[in-house]
Amino acid sequence: MLLDEPSNHLDIDTTRWLENYLANQPQGMIIVSHDRYFLDKVTNKTFELHAGKITSYPGGYKQYVRLRDERFERQLKEWESQKEFVEKQEEYIRRAHYGQMSKQAQSRVKVLDKLDRLEKPTKVSGPAIQFHDVTRSGDVVFHAEDLGMSYGDLKLFSGLNFDVKRGQRVGILGPNGTGKTTLLRILLGDEEPSEGLIRRGHLVFPGYLDQHLKLLPEEETVLKAIWPEPDPSLTEQTMRNLLGSFGPPRGNLRSEGRSSLRRGKEPGRFGEAYHRRYERPRPRRTDEPPRFVGLRCPRGSVEGVRGNLLGRQP
Repeated sequence: MLLDEPSNHLDIDTTRWLENYLANQPQGMIIVSHDRYFLDKVTNKTFELHAGKITSYPGGYKQYVRLRDERFERQLKEWESQKEFVEKQEEYIRRAHYGQMSKQAQSRVKVLDKLDRLEKPTKVSGPAIQFHDVTRSGDVVFHAEDLGMSYGDLKLFSGLNFDVKRGQRVGILGPNGTGKTTLLRILLGDEEPSEGLIRRGHLVFPGYLDQHLKLLPEEETVLKAIWPEPDPSLTEQTMRNLLGSFGPPRGNLRSEGRSSLRRGKEPGRFGEAYHRRYERPRPRRTDEPPRFVGLRCPRGSVEGVRGNLLGRQP
């Protein structure tokens, strides 16, 4: 059984059902997933694809991380030890190449020629993600009173009363179709509630990373999408480095339009790059932010946020 990110569009309850179902199946399976908890629940072996090589580790994701770090430290010590050995031999050869010790020097040259040189190990890590500083807002970022939303006879929610204070990070949970994205859109001002009111605090400038990435300009090239008006203080290489920090982009950054970004995981990467380049939001609102990013990206993304964060998960 081959499963490519099977939990991406599932809500929490359905994901738990799928975890238990797969964990109890006798069949073999290969799973690609960015959900570390899902992997820990379901898998008993982990393949790591890094630097063009694949390495097998026993156990789920948590054990893989521990074994991977131990392997890196061991390989690094072996590389440093060999490097020190080689430097000492080369220094001896330089000093003794001519004179009475030349035979010993030639012998050490042969030893170095036969030596199987180790490559310096590289550590698997996520991108270093940082966001712009933001203006300090009022103490209350959002205030909701008796908030409700309906579409005809379909009532999504009603009687919501809450405050979001400056610096809080709020997760919105619930099954699919209960109105999580709608609530975000009401907070953003893109939709009017059916009942109640929402007040936005002083100096609150929301930023919104939506799950469909509508913020990316239609049919623009990848480079143009995040750099619509070239800034004299930035170079094209700077913008390419920004894109590259979210993983190696595929294709031609100058020629491919947004339609090409709809494939695979590039949309979320470039949407996040757009936010880093242009937005200085407070608060920052994200709709299923980990969907398009790798296992090591979500942690770096969250740790880099300054200000409020309102996130929707299925």
